[in-house]
Amino acid sequence: MDNQEGHGRKPADLIVTPWVIADAEPWTFAQFSNILSEVFHQVNGGKGRKRHGIDGKGELLNLDAQPWAVISKNLGTPAFCEGQALKKLMEATARAGRDDITSESYEREMIGAMVYIVFSLMYRRNTKDAPKKET
Repeated sequence: MDNQEGHGRKPADLIVTPWVIADAEPWTFAQFSNILSEVFHQVNGGKGRKRHGIDGKGELLNLDAQPWAVISKNLGTPAFCEGQALKKLMEATARAGRDDITSESYEREMIGAMVYIVFSLMYRRNTKDAPKKET
């Protein structure tokens, strides 16, 4: 079933990246799960833990004591997390078209954006019944 527009390929056979259009395996739930595992690892074992998850005594901070949560609670909104997610997305897309930037750098920023999106959801779920701060 060859067609001129798709050159005989189904849409799932192509992955579009900023660098190339490459043949790939069909997208799977396992691939989706692997990406979510990378998001978890960045918070629990990667850059996020090293940079924000350790207190001054070298002890692991609970997520609710990390800067993202403290700032969000003090502001009474997850806007900080949402702003950080947008910033990471902007950085990733700006890097995507540059020849001197690796796909690893792009992916790191995209995963960072997902981390902040999850933090925003966590804040909203954990404070949905909390009274709004008066201004």
